[in-house]
Amino acid sequence: CRKDSYAMLSLANIQLELSAREKHSSRQENALLDKATELYRAVLLQEPNNVFAANGLGVVCAKKGRFAEARSIFTSVRDASVEGADMALANLGQLHALQREPLAAVGLYQKAQRRAKGAPPASLLALEARAHFDAGSLPEARRVLSRALRQRPTDLTTVYNLCVVLH
Repeated sequence: CRKDSYAMLSLANIQLELSAREKHSSRQENALLDKATELYRAVLLQEPNNVFAANGLGVVCAKKGRFAEARSIFTSVRDASVEGADMALANLGQLHALQREPLAAVGLYQKAQRRAKGAPPASLLALEARAHFDAGSLPEARRVLSRALRQRPTDLTTVYNLCVVLH
């Protein structure tokens, strides 16, 4: 498994997902994030241009509160790869949202949507709507949520979010 970068990347993603989903003590969560970091770095040693490992490492940095390091990683992924650019833009938007910079987040989400093939994912539209909401731009949040609802008319979370914006 230590020679198979795909397997190591999968294991790192599992560690990252477990740290987010399960209720852990901060020590357990840090242990999962440390293991994910170790695996992402091992993949990058074997494949220095693996955008998925670099992106995962950036997510771990963001979860640990190391925003400058995460921003640097996501920017490198965005600049170095066509394949991971939209993912990196969305993650840069998330960093701006976490740092209470919703207008900067909106711009990055919109840029990621323009780069997406076909219709932008509803999850990306939801992130943009949240950033508009946080910026106090309720008409824009409503417009974006309406667009997401046209894509996924049975998505109850989007319906709920639209009701919150309209209320």
